[in-house]
Amino acid sequence: MRSYILSTIIKRDLKETYRNPQTLIILGITIGINVFMSLLFGKALWVMTFSMSLVMVGFTITSFMITEEKDKLTLDALLVSPASYQEILFGKLFLTFSITLSVTFSLIFSLHHEEVSVLHTLLSVPLGALVICLFGVVVGLICQTQAMLSGIGTILMLALFLPELLASANVYLGYFARALPTHHVIQLASLGKEGFSPLILKHYGVLVLSLTATIFWVSSFIKTAISQESHKWKFDRRNKVTSFILLMTLVFSSVVFLPLKGQVLQTSGNSYSYQNTQYKLSIPFLPKKFELKEFSFQNKYVVKFHLIDRPADYIYISMQKNNKGISSKENYEERLLKVRKEDAINLNLSRSIGANEVVLDRFEYETQKGKYLYYIFSTKDFLYKIGIEASNVEGESYSYLREYLQKYIQQMTL
Repeated sequence: MRSYILSTIIKRDLKETYRNPQTLIILGITIGINVFMSLLFGKALWVMTFSMSLVMVGFTITSFMITEEKDKLTLDALLVSPASYQEILFGKLFLTFSITLSVTFSLIFSLHHEEVSVLHTLLSVPLGALVICLFGVVVGLICQTQAMLSGIGTILMLALFLPELLASANVYLGYFARALPTHHVIQLASLGKEGFSPLILKHYGVLVLSLTATIFWVSSFIKTAISQESHKWKFDRRNKVTSFILLMTLVFSSVVFLPLKGQVLQTSGNSYSYQNTQYKLSIPFLPKKFELKEFSFQNKYVVKFHLIDRPADYIYISMQKNNKGISSKENYEERLLKVRKEDAINLNLSRSIGANEVVLDRFEYETQKGKYLYYIFSTKDFLYKIGIEASNVEGESYSYLREYLQKYIQQMTL
């Protein structure tokens, strides 16, 4: 690639960026929301910070810059210039990619340095940011006007941004979230605190595979734009083929990380139990009383037993691999520290021995947000947390769930 051509494209884009109020608004919204939440709640949602900085900055600014050039008819001149499509692609991406990295790293390391792995954040964010920026290039090429981009681009931005935030609310959103590069960046930043593992390498492999498929996809669209008038887009065969390959890559990214779900088995007579072989857990279950929901969120696998007559009230079990070899004592001290940071009152702590000689630490306390009751315990391989949530802590549902939990946790086997 010729440096003088790249330099010309980058300098021109830099001038346009400083003159464009929409770019500054996007940056202001992204930074402002996260800083505001940090001041309001003590710390912002780090998952939201990853998603918002990568998508709102990388995707939105890139697509807007491309579409703006089409509106001004300057993209036509660039496409018929001596510059190759690789030089055009690199030149257009350099600025938005650099801005995305700067904003993401600044927000993450200033607000969430305790929640993430520095090494894996530095390694994974550039990969994810590049994929997202490349998505923006294609959307910018396809959209004929900025008005069209405002409609289609907003929908696609939400599709890239929201699934990871809402994955815990719906199992189907979880499937969609795992297909997106933002999911793998977040997983690597979080799981990376526990060191390298086969799961970490698997996430890197999928992220690199997604990036490779995306590069071929974007290259085909740029070649098509060069051969056509940029404001009269028509999909050709290579666009369809590379789009299909990218789609299959994203589907693979989701399927390869599907959690191993548990199942409800009839043990004897009218007795049932929920069993999860991956997390080596079995607990009594009443199918006529509860509805089962399972999902994977960040580095945790969560099971909820919702009351059929009151779906908002449920028992939950949170499970994650004990890659650090955390002992029961360390698990207890870490949880107690978090509870005290929440300004808990009426804190009631107790300890008992469950099945398989597992040490059960019980926490019950109140905060301004409500009342909490849960048990934590750990094994050599896994960390568990089981508790209840009820819309009315003084109602019948809370009392029933509390009694059910205390009775059946002693019958749980690991």
